[in-house]
Amino acid sequence: MAVRDVVNLCDSCVYFQPRTGIQGYCRRYAPQVPLQAEAVLDPRPVATWPIVTANDWCGEYKSETAPPDVPPTGAYNLFDPVTTPAAVDVSEVGALTLGVQFTSSVAGAVTAVRFYKSLLDTGSHIGSLWTSAGDLLATGFFETETNVGWQQLNFTAPVDVAAGVTYVASYYSPKGVHAEDQGYFTGAYVMGPLTVPANGGCAALNPGGVAGSYFPSNNDVNNYWVDIVLET
Repeated sequence: MAVRDVVNLCDSCVYFQPRTGIQGYCRRYAPQVPLQAEAVLDPRPVATWPIVTANDWCGEYKSETAPPDVPPTGAYNLFDPVTTPAAVDVSEVGALTLGVQFTSSVAGAVTAVRFYKSLLDTGSHIGSLWTSAGDLLATGFFETETNVGWQQLNFTAPVDVAAGVTYVASYYSPKGVHAEDQGYFTGAYVMGPLTVPANGGCAALNPGGVAGSYFPSNNDVNNYWVDIVLET
């Protein structure tokens, strides 16, 4: 289906960011399947979105021709802030560093690392950003954490990231209790300009040494609910 140019947008529309990065279009609401196809700016729970067809656009149309791709601008996460893991108290023996691989389709800057905290995941947590080769780009302690839910570490200075280059975001769990959805990354996961490749989950045991100093080099299909904030 060709993407239509919208001339006059109606008030009931909700803007969305297609996977291609094209901006400036609206649909009444996002389709329910697949949920991760678009980063939708709709504050309502996903379960309340009406099911619509791909042609359910609003506004007046002037052509059937898609304009050139426009790099997206704004702040992006891998996961919606209201999204929660299926399992939140998975326990391992000993401390862990848990992470996620990601690329961006556009250049930008990572300003923060986030992780979903379970009630039993107590102690001091450390967030880090790495190159895919394990070079540390930024790190710091999570402060003023809540008992459960998404936690965020804002880096002292944003870290520039290049388009199409793989990076790793991670956090250190001193007790090894963590959120985990198994088999989440069996294929590529896309959210706006961000992509997690297949087998994009990563983890590492921390047998000793400096807390949080271990690069999570073991890749797998599991989602450990580590996220970033990308500014473009």
